[in-house]
Amino acid sequence: MRTDRVGANLHVAVAGELDIATLPGLMDAVAAERAEALDHVVLDLRELAFLDSMSIEYLLRLNRNVAETGAELVVVQGSRAVNRLFEIMDLGRVLTLVDELPDYVTRS
Repeated sequence: MRTDRVGANLHVAVAGELDIATLPGLMDAVAAERAEALDHVVLDLRELAFLDSMSIEYLLRLNRNVAETGAELVVVQGSRAVNRLFEIMDLGRVLTLVDELPDYVTRS
């Protein structure tokens, strides 16, 4: 997992598996950065191979919590397996899902 703050935007790149063993690391990383005001929290799943139901529940809770502060959670979709799970669960109805990393979290 890698975090990078670009202005008022947080980019969190997750690789490998996001499950009961690794989810606490993501939660801690996001919580540490959310102490300051943010416009966007970008969760980059392009290198994620697997996520479990607890991780999905966390994404939904994070989406709600971020929205309550006036910011937006943006999820960059990744592997075919992860994208398929999002599709089956119709998470695009609730989460902002994008295919590419937004420009506002890349350094020029």
